[in-house]
Amino acid sequence: MKIFSLVTILAGFWISSFGQTLNETVQISDDLYYSEIMDSTYVIIHHFPSRCNSMFVLVGDNKGVLIDTPDETSGTKSLIEWINSKFGNLELVAINTGFHYDNLGGNEYLLSKGIKIYGAGLTARLVEELATESKEIVLEYTSKLEDQKYFKAFSNLNFFPPTDTFDINNGLSLKINDETFEVYFPGESHTIDNLVVYMKSKNVLFGGCMVLSMNHKRPGYIADANILDWPKSVEKVREKYENAKIVIPGHGDWGNTDLLTHTIEILNNWNINR
Repeated sequence: MKIFSLVTILAGFWISSFGQTLNETVQISDDLYYSEIMDSTYVIIHHFPSRCNSMFVLVGDNKGVLIDTPDETSGTKSLIEWINSKFGNLELVAINTGFHYDNLGGNEYLLSKGIKIYGAGLTARLVEELATESKEIVLEYTSKLEDQKYFKAFSNLNFFPPTDTFDINNGLSLKINDETFEVYFPGESHTIDNLVVYMKSKNVLFGGCMVLSMNHKRPGYIADANILDWPKSVEKVREKYENAKIVIPGHGDWGNTDLLTHTIEILNNWNINR
């Protein structure tokens, strides 16, 4: 299996940093922002150096769920400190939707705080197999950037798998207080292990890297992708979660289910023309 090239990811996902979304966000730290898209539901935006989305959901008064992490330790530390400052010391759990660093680069910090991390068994295996090579690629790219804070941060980064795994084909239904988080694998896509997470009571779908924002006009990085099955997998997501009101992509601005249609069209056109 090919491992991801950070250069390609950053080139593919480098979109306007100060477009629609940042006009609606609040800064947490130098590189970290949040936007409350509905009550107790926050998109977390990490620019390190490109923009990646994760989510934080406050569930009741005492629990919280983090879906994916900021890219690395410092961003994840800032996020957890912000959560504790704003909401008190919650009982937190996390969900990883894939094995790339923009899904789980903050796992090491979460583990240091005793936070349980759910993820597919396949994701855990991919992390174990590819951690060393993945870090080398990250360092190769960031060493060339003018601002060396990125290289320094990733130099100290260790890739850790989720702590609580499940069969990817069975998915996971995680009930936290009155909210159910449905973790679903529709098939291979951007990677062979990418998951989506649906919050039933809110009709919010975290599509992660499986879903392309409207800013994207091409698939971006595809070395770890099943490019033929990817649009089929997104079609399954669109059919299953047709009532979703908000769809969060892994990179770029969020929207509604039009993002799923857009992703399918981009991929189908790519497959026809390549």
